Amino acid sequence: MKILICFLVLITGSCLTAQENEWHKVDNGLMQKIIKKGSDINVKNNDSVILSVYGIKESEEVDLEDLSKLIWVPLKLTFTDLKLNLGVNSFYSDLKKDSEYLLRRGYPENRIYRYSLYLSDNPDENRIKELKDFLEKDSRINKIEFISKEKASEIALKELGITEDDVYKENFFPASFDIESNEELNLKKMQDDFADLIDEITDDSSILDILFRIQT
Repeated sequence: MKILICFLVLITGSCLTAQENEWHKVDNGLMQKIIKKGSDINVKNNDSVILSVYGIKESEEVDLEDLSKLIWVPLKLTFTDLKLNLGVNSFYSDLKKDSEYLLRRGYPENRIYRYSLYLSDNPDENRIKELKDFLEKDSRINKIEFISKEKASEIALKELGITEDDVYKENFFPASFDIESNEELNLKKMQDDFADLIDEITDDSSILDILFRIQT
């Protein structure tokens, strides 16, 4: 019987540990993960906590000691002020003292990925058609828009709120393809295959997400 009880305790403890290391939904569209729990004493409203804020990409696993990812230096504030700043009233479980937690935004299930393929100066028209055909054959891509140099200049000037009379006459804005996909794309091979045509690819969907690190 004692062996059975010990076995059950070990199994239960392993399950709880695994659950703690998973992401759980909390208030304000945030996801919470327990990194370390060092005490069974609950954090109270007037207790101090340390908040660090990191900028990350969706699939990125951040080294919490990598200072280059920090957006804000670690900030010391009360637990009440932390909840007010994050807009969180309830966490996955009561936060414990001498512990560490992560919060991040949850991603929508039907997320759209956007990329811009900037073309070299004076691109060959046949190569542009080849690239367009190549993109249209990729079933993951659901939207393709070609933007000529003239259209790119028109868009840029409109966004800047100026006219052609206010700038140098030569059009230095590149032509491009704007594409959208329901999946994250690795476009390096395409860039290598069309190296004579594609000057640069930007991932317009990789906007930095915010990761909150809470140390109690």
